Amino acid sequence: MQEPPAERKLPLIKSQAMKKMAHTTPPPSTNKKPAKEKVDSYVLTEDQIDQLLSPLKRFGGKPSGADRVNLEGVRIAAAMGMTQAQIGALQGVTEGTFADWVRTRPEIELAWKEGKAHGINLVAGTLLRKALSGDVACIIFYLKTQAKWAEVADTPSAEELARQLREVLRQADAATTGDVNGPN
Repeated sequence: MQEPPAERKLPLIKSQAMKKMAHTTPPPSTNKKPAKEKVDSYVLTEDQIDQLLSPLKRFGGKPSGADRVNLEGVRIAAAMGMTQAQIGALQGVTEGTFADWVRTRPEIELAWKEGKAHGINLVAGTLLRKALSGDVACIIFYLKTQAKWAEVADTPSAEELARQLREVLRQADAATTGDVNGPN
């Protein structure tokens, strides 16, 4: 079995793949004028996703233990929102084994936490930019989750509901009897 590549000791935020992705924009077409709109660096193209997944693909083979975990792959998969079960499957182990590694190996736990934090940071930044640019759905979501806003329905009291029901029944009775004033 082929040995995995040497593990890089860079945190996710300083990872070369992430730096390259965050600062690259698609090359302008030679037939068209360059776009006037700023390209959002957090929108990933298929090629960029393949770049992110390449550390996972390079691993190749089932690790024989926690010492052979692809930490960069764990960071990237966690940033993409994968569960521990899914990351364990990518590493060739069960969910329970991977969860044990996260609990017992500080470097694996750190890679997991860094990846999750980085993914949340990217999404939160995009959400905030869209909310600040006037996207109403993003504004509402942000205020509900961050400012504890809630949509409160104006629900009538039990007494008011009973009064309304009596009125509806009175009108229904009057319609069937022809007495518009109801019973005296």
